[in-house]
Amino acid sequence: MWPELWPGDTVEIRIAAMSEMKVGDLAAFTREERVFVHRVVASRRIDGALVLITRGDALDSDDPPVHESELLGVASLTEKVPRTFLRRIRQTLHYRLLPPVREKIRT
Repeated sequence: MWPELWPGDTVEIRIAAMSEMKVGDLAAFTREERVFVHRVVASRRIDGALVLITRGDALDSDDPPVHESELLGVASLTEKVPRTFLRRIRQTLHYRLLPPVREKIRT
């Protein structure tokens, strides 16, 4: 959900029903065994069931509809990681580069 949320930011998820979700809310939902937090851009009925239309803030297209069985609730930011240039470099190196390098060294 960059630029609103960055890796390392902490969010709180409050259980909410589909009918409680409003345009602009951050919806937390599960899909393919992953948790997503995307902004609600619309809600509509498909085959009689209420669904949410969501989109990541940095994305150009909407996600597939979020069904009630996927919805975890509404997310809110509780703690932001400091946004310094050096911190971003450290996070990138630590989380994305170093684990694969360590794995290659071990084998």
